[in-house]
Amino acid sequence: MPHKATRAASYTRDLSVTTDKFAELDRLCRGTPRNKVDAIIVAAPQVLGDTYEELIQNLNKVAQADLALIIVPQRTTNLN
Repeated sequence: MPHKATRAASYTRDLSVTTDKFAELDRLCRGTPRNKVDAIIVAAPQVLGDTYEELIQNLNKVAQADLALIIVPQRTTNLN
């Protein structure tokens, strides 16, 4: 079976912004055929919401847009 290329976009947000803080996520979920992605990559779950309600709302947006969500594993470094 041939491998299908996955188009992904990273999502970040300025945690100090309080108005329309998920506008970029909304744009990625809406997508257009020209800029449609298959997956959204986030560095940490916290960028998806400051509260449980925001997190669930944004997870639902991603799911309804039929997108995969990739959360980059946090690496721990041993500086000893």
